[in-house]
Amino acid sequence: MKRARPKKYRYEQQSLLFRQKRHIATDKKAIARTLIHLVVFGVCVTLVALFYVWTRVEVVKLNYALGTALHEEERLHMKNERLSVELARLASPSRLSYIASEEFHLKTPKNEQIIYMND
Repeated sequence: MKRARPKKYRYEQQSLLFRQKRHIATDKKAIARTLIHLVVFGVCVTLVALFYVWTRVEVVKLNYALGTALHEEERLHMKNERLSVELARLASPSRLSYIASEEFHLKTPKNEQIIYMND
């Protein structure tokens, strides 16, 4: 059970709190110095926030650029594969033999037409 405290004790506690000396800045130089410190702190916080936002924007831009580059790489890889298959088809010996005989009317050389060179 709580004991009831006399009103006098409560009054003394309250008056003690009010009697404590608080430093109130009345000096104009101190006020100006405090204001300058607050402005500098605010500017620093703003610059840090702007730097953070700028870095995030750059990361997003670089991610888009990376995605575009990867897509372009995949497209070029597929085009290279198609061109490799087409080159293999165009350079096949049977196709070249057919073109030589049909379009250019070339025939297989006879043994006496072949000249061997010595090193």
